Amino acid sequence: MREKGGVAAPCEKGFCYELEVSLNNDAMGIIRYGKSGWKMDLVKDQQLVDAIGAAIVNYFGEEPE
Repeated sequence: MREKGGVAAPCEKGFCYELEVSLNNDAMGIIRYGKSGWKMDLVKDQQLVDAIGAAIVNYFGEEPE
């Protein structure tokens, strides 16, 4: 995971709400955190999106309020 497009992603209080996701060096798209949880436009498997979101939360330490 990295900040999207090499520029600062929307981050607040140490948590980024939008990140570019790649798996095995293949770009998967942008993951966004919102009121209803994690979403990715290009990934239809919500369980995979949730797992990626959980890894992000683990990386940053806690889910935002």
